[in-house]
Amino acid sequence: MGARDWISRARRWASGSLAGVKLGAALLAALAVLVLLGELAAWRSAREVERRVVQVAPTRRFADLERVRVPAELAVPVVPGRTLERLAREYAVPELGTVTPAGEVVDARGAVLPGGLAGAEVALGEFRLPRLPEGGAGLVTREPGGAVALRVKPEARPFVGFRSEWAVGAMLAPNDPAGEWRGYVRWSGLRVGRVHVVAEAGAQARAGASSAYALVGGEVRF
Repeated sequence: MGARDWISRARRWASGSLAGVKLGAALLAALAVLVLLGELAAWRSAREVERRVVQVAPTRRFADLERVRVPAELAVPVVPGRTLERLAREYAVPELGTVTPAGEVVDARGAVLPGGLAGAEVALGEFRLPRLPEGGAGLVTREPGGAVALRVKPEARPFVGFRSEWAVGAMLAPNDPAGEWRGYVRWSGLRVGRVHVVAEAGAQARAGASSAYALVGGEVRF
């Protein structure tokens, strides 16, 4: 076989490999776009739920306690009208009020609310909560001087937990995307400390042969 034959074969092989790489890259790009669009839609739906205002119920220690009216003086913040309007919209409290330096109870437009403090829901403060992966509780107090304080106690993460999580994915070999790939469905639920029990099933291809597989194991998440 002459040198020209080897060169011709090498060119055909390179051309075929390049075509396979281009096809794999195009398929991977199309899959990435579809996944990105799906994730964007899911993120928007989840964001609506996550940003939904929730009125928190008192704990059992406070839910059934007797309420006594006392002449306690409160240091109520004077909230500007524009800020009060945003607070009312963000927290879904349409009749939210504040006080003026003269002690009148007014709405966001400055109109005096009838009934004073007895008939109005007045903004006493807004607090930035820390990240609470497992939830928690808060204690509202009146500090010396009349200011309102909120103390948050996060719920500790239990040593053993169960939270079902699903994942669907696909992976390709960069040098041979058409010949080596893997598509899978993964589930994890049981957690002991940082160790998560994982089950995975799918299809894979390597060296021109494809097969289905199922695996069970564990992984440590940091």
